[in-house]
Amino acid sequence: MGTFDLVLDPSIRNWVLLPIVYIMVLVGVGRSMAQQLMVSDNTSDIEIVKHRQLLMRSQRLRANGGFLTPRSFRMRKKYFNYKKDGKLRAKSSRR
Repeated sequence: MGTFDLVLDPSIRNWVLLPIVYIMVLVGVGRSMAQQLMVSDNTSDIEIVKHRQLLMRSQRLRANGGFLTPRSFRMRKKYFNYKKDGKLRAKSSRR
């Protein structure tokens, strides 16, 4: 058993391997450019997101309040709408 040297014909190298390498480089560059285009520049303000989630929670309470006991419903309602420190009565700097 001798050693076998892999001899590559220059025409195969020029017409097969180099185009494959070229295409793979272009695909990699294309993917990175596509990822950069897909990245969202729209960053949500945390206060706006918190306020929207609070409104959604209060809407769910209003819609599904009939499934709660009266005491539980009053507790949750007080959490959202208490005159002194209710979450929906708090003054927000973003309004």
